[in-house]
Amino acid sequence: MNKFSKYILILFTQLLLAGSLLAQDAMRVSGTQIVRKGETMTIEAGKVLQFEPGATLQIEGSLLVRGTVEKPVVMQSLDPSNPGNGLMIRGIDEGGSVVMENVKAEGLVQPLRFDPFWYRKRVELMGVSVAGSNSGEPVIYVAGPLLDLRDGMDIQFSMKSMKFFNNTGAVLLEKVGSDGIVYNLDNLLFSENHLPGSDATMGVLHLDVARISNSSQVKIGDLAFNRNLSGDKNVGLSVSGGNGTGTEKFGVSAVYASSNGTVVYDNRVNSRVPTLEIGKISGLSNYSEEKDFVVSAKHTFGKVKMNVVGNPRVVKLEDSLGRPVFNNANRVGDTLVLSYLEGNPTIVTLANGQKFMVPKLTAAELPPPIYRKVDTTLISPEWPDTTKTGEGDGGAGVQISFKLPTFGGKKVKVTVMKEWEMGLWGGGGIYGGGDIKHKFAPLPSTIEISSGFYGQYNLTSRFSLKGSFYKSAISIHNLWATGLFTGGLSPKAIDTGYNEFTPFGNAYSVMFYTKMNVLEMEGLWHLKDYAFKAGKKTRLVPTLGISLGVFQYTPYRFAYKNQRNDQTYAQYTQWMKENYLFDMRKFGSEGQNFLPGARPYSQFATSIGTSFSIAYVRPKWSLKGELKAVYTSTDYLDDFGPGLWYGGDYEKMIANQKAVEQGVDDYLAKVKKIAAYNPAINQSTYRSTNGLNDWYFQAHMGISYNLSYGKKKKEVTNVN
Repeated sequence: MNKFSKYILILFTQLLLAGSLLAQDAMRVSGTQIVRKGETMTIEAGKVLQFEPGATLQIEGSLLVRGTVEKPVVMQSLDPSNPGNGLMIRGIDEGGSVVMENVKAEGLVQPLRFDPFWYRKRVELMGVSVAGSNSGEPVIYVAGPLLDLRDGMDIQFSMKSMKFFNNTGAVLLEKVGSDGIVYNLDNLLFSENHLPGSDATMGVLHLDVARISNSSQVKIGDLAFNRNLSGDKNVGLSVSGGNGTGTEKFGVSAVYASSNGTVVYDNRVNSRVPTLEIGKISGLSNYSEEKDFVVSAKHTFGKVKMNVVGNPRVVKLEDSLGRPVFNNANRVGDTLVLSYLEGNPTIVTLANGQKFMVPKLTAAELPPPIYRKVDTTLISPEWPDTTKTGEGDGGAGVQISFKLPTFGGKKVKVTVMKEWEMGLWGGGGIYGGGDIKHKFAPLPSTIEISSGFYGQYNLTSRFSLKGSFYKSAISIHNLWATGLFTGGLSPKAIDTGYNEFTPFGNAYSVMFYTKMNVLEMEGLWHLKDYAFKAGKKTRLVPTLGISLGVFQYTPYRFAYKNQRNDQTYAQYTQWMKENYLFDMRKFGSEGQNFLPGARPYSQFATSIGTSFSIAYVRPKWSLKGELKAVYTSTDYLDDFGPGLWYGGDYEKMIANQKAVEQGVDDYLAKVKKIAAYNPAINQSTYRSTNGLNDWYFQAHMGISYNLSYGKKKKEVTNVN
C-alpha cells in the first residue's frame, strides 16, 4: 500500500466512525409519557428505550413489544445513578392487551407496574429479563385488577421463560386464584437477588392469594431459584392471603434450587396460608432453561473457589469499587478457581450478564504489607536542588516535562521548532444527517460556506497546537445554499397509534439553515516531519488532529413563497431573506415559548472533532487542505431536539406565536408553514428519536504565513 493510499484509508476510517453514530436506534422517555386508551404503542426489535431520571411510560391503551432473541428490545436508565421508573399499566381498556417478547429491563426503579383496578384482556410476558433494579420496590407488581366475571372476560396473564437477577425487589402478584384472572407461570428463573431486611415470609416470587380462590385459575410450571437472600435467609417462592384457614392448595410442577426445601414459604411454615403442592424438587443442573450457575463461593486471599453448575464463563472479577482484579481461571470438577495476586474481589460477572457476590475479605484476612529492601548505597546522599529549573528561568519554579507521542518508530529525530504561523481557511460545511437525512447520502443535500482564520504554534516537527475561528453554516434543502445538490428526507415521527411513520414527503417543510461562529483549539500530530531536511525547500506533511471547541449557533427556516412575476431572481432572493426567514430558536418548535418553565434552547454549545489534513510546506508559507468531523453537545443544530411535537399542543403554539407578532402582515400563514404541521403526528411524542446530538463535517483549503521564519532549530532524539 503506497503512502497516498494510507492517508485515504485514514480519512475513510474517520468518516466511517462518524457515520456509525447513525447505527444506534434509541427512544428517549422523559417525564410521564402517556399512551391513551384505544391507542397501541408498538416497539420493534432492536429498539432501546432510555428512561430519563424519574421517567414513566404510562400505558392506558395497548402495548406491543416485539423483540427477538438476536435483537431484543432494551429498557434502561439514561443515568444509572438516577434511574427512570419504567412501565406503568393503568386504567381499563377492554379491547387492549400488553405483549412483551424478548425484552431486557436494566437498572429501572420498577420495570413493570400494573396499577390497582386495571384491566386488559391479555397480558403475555415472554423471554423478558430484569436485572439491576435496586430500589427495593417490586420489579414486577401486579395489583388487584378490575375483575369482569362475565363469560369469556377473564384476564389471561402469562409469564414464561423469564429471568430475574441482581435485583433488590421481588415479583408480587395479587388476586391469585380469583375468578376473573388466570395466571400462567412457567420457566421463571431467579438468581442472585438480595431483598432488603431479613423477612423470609416474602420470597422473590410472591403470590398473594384472593380471599375466595379457585386453584384452576392458577397454573404454575417450572421455577428455579439460586442464591436469593433476604438478609442471610434463603428465599424463593412464597404465598400469603387466602381465607386464613390454610385449606387452599395450588400445584407447582417443579422447583429447581441450589438448597432443596429452603426456598418455599407456604402452609408448612405458616399454617394460616395456602399450601403449595410441588410435583418435583431437583437441583439446578436439571433446569432446562439455563445451565450455568454459581451456587456458592469461598474466598481466601489469592483464590476464589466457586461451586458451579454447568460451565459458567467468568468475564470480569471486580472489587467493591468496580476496579478490575486480574485473575486466572481453572476448573477442577464442580469447582471453578479464580487465582489472583493482589486486590480484594467481591463481584464475579458471567458471560450471560449475571453478577455473583463473593465474600469480601476483612483486614485481618488480608496479608500484611510487603516491604522491599533497598541498597541505600545506590542513593545519592545529597538531595537535588528542585528550586532551579535551568538556565534563563531566573532560578525559580519547578520544571515539568512530558513526552508527546510521535509516529515513525522508537527513535525519531524531533526538531524543536517553536514557530508561529497565521493563516486563512475557506471551504464548506455539511450537516451530518442526524434527525433529518440527506436524500441520496452520502451525497449531501447542500454545502454552505465555511471560512475563518487560525494561528498555529509548531512546538516540534511532530506536534503543533492550533487555535481557529470559523464562521460556518450547515443546512438541509436550502434553495439558496452555495452548493445545492439534492433535497432531504423527512424525519420519522410517531402517529396517534404509536407507530413510526414518515409525516412529510420530503424535507421541504422541515428545512433549516444554521449559522455558527466557532472557536476551536486543536492538537496536531504530524505523520511526517514538519521541519525541512538539509537542502530541501518543500515538504508534503499529512497530519491527524483532535479538537475541542465552543460555538454560538442559530437555526433558521424559510417559509417558502413563490416568485412573483414582477420580481427578478435577485429581488426574489432578497425579499425572501428579509421577510420569510425565521429564527427557529425564537419560534420555539417544541413549545419552548409557552410551556410552563420552558425556555428556548441555549445559543452556545461545545464540540469535539477529528481532522485529517495535508500541508504543502514552504519556508515562508504553506498551502493546506483539511477534512473535519465534529460532534456537538446540542441536538438543536437542525431545530429537532428531544421535546414534544408542537409542544404537545399545536393550536396553543400557533395562538402563542400569533399573539407575539400581532399586526405583522401574513404572519399566521408564515407560522403554519414553518411549524410543519401534520395532523397524523402524535403530539405527545418526541421529535428526536435517535438519542444522539447533532454533528457536521467541514472541508477547507487554506494558506498560512510563517511568522518565525529564519529561527535556528534544535534537534533532539525521542526514545519511547
